[in-house]
Amino acid sequence: MADIASLNLVVLVGRVGGEPKIMVSETKGTKISSFSLATNEIVSYRDGREPKQFTEWHNIKAFGKQAEVVQKIVHKGRMVLIVGRAKESRWTDKDGNEKRRPEVFLNTITILDWNKDPKDDDIEDLEDAY
Repeated sequence: MADIASLNLVVLVGRVGGEPKIMVSETKGTKISSFSLATNEIVSYRDGREPKQFTEWHNIKAFGKQAEVVQKIVHKGRMVLIVGRAKESRWTDKDGNEKRRPEVFLNTITILDWNKDPKDDDIEDLEDAY
């Protein structure tokens, strides 16, 4: 019997670390967009030491129509809210070593800082992308 008491949900708010990269899946021909997202955490100490900021980097992937939308609206430095699910990519490198990489597969993205960015002028109606 399936365990219905589990949930794989990731919610992140952070800044995009670089321009998204796009590729096409060799097996199905699906567009895949990937980008990095930085989230910050400030740790305060009770003993009076200066608070310290830590940055965590997350690998985000979008597929199909969402990958196309990401290419249009996601740019380096932009503040976004990501909702997705945690996945782990596994592969074997050319030397035969097993590799693993944690990723977040995108369900929804919300831009939190719509700037007056000239790149945003060519965005058409995005509702059809979802």
